[in-house]
Amino acid sequence: MLAPPNGTITTANAIDLMWQSGGGEVIGYNVDVDGTIITTSNTTSATLLPIGLHSWSVRAYNAGGYSAWASPWTVEVSNTLPAPGTPILIAPANGTITTSTSIQFAWQSGPGGTPDGYHIDVNGSIVTVTNPISTALLPYGLTTWTVRAFNASGPSAWATARTLNVLQPHLFLPLISR
Repeated sequence: MLAPPNGTITTANAIDLMWQSGGGEVIGYNVDVDGTIITTSNTTSATLLPIGLHSWSVRAYNAGGYSAWASPWTVEVSNTLPAPGTPILIAPANGTITTSTSIQFAWQSGPGGTPDGYHIDVNGSIVTVTNPISTALLPYGLTTWTVRAFNASGPSAWATARTLNVLQPHLFLPLISR
């Protein structure tokens, strides 16, 4: 089976169930959606599903009989998508020491609903961004940063905060002795 991926949660109730032929000569397919069997000659079945958790599977048939049913997959139709999971911080690593005041923060989405954006908290100042990369000019000294994701269902938890230390570069002058 191809789509929607097993475990999908969606707000759309018009679902295209898709699979590919397992090979051999196929006359058609039986699609089992919540115990109701639909017969089709295509590898796609447009299905309207009510709100709730649904199970589906497919098998092929030809003049010789039926294949085994594929392992069932689930799709859930919901009024709302779940809130996103806690983002996974990528860079800079916790405890980074640098002399550059221009820092690029990077993270990736966690499990859960798809984020609409992110809140990045740098030293208590929160900025909203839409991409999982953000660059900031930082003052010298210790900086604490963290990120959370959000969508229409709400925000995720904040990721575990990280720190970095921006050191002021030192200018060393040569010592000339006479």
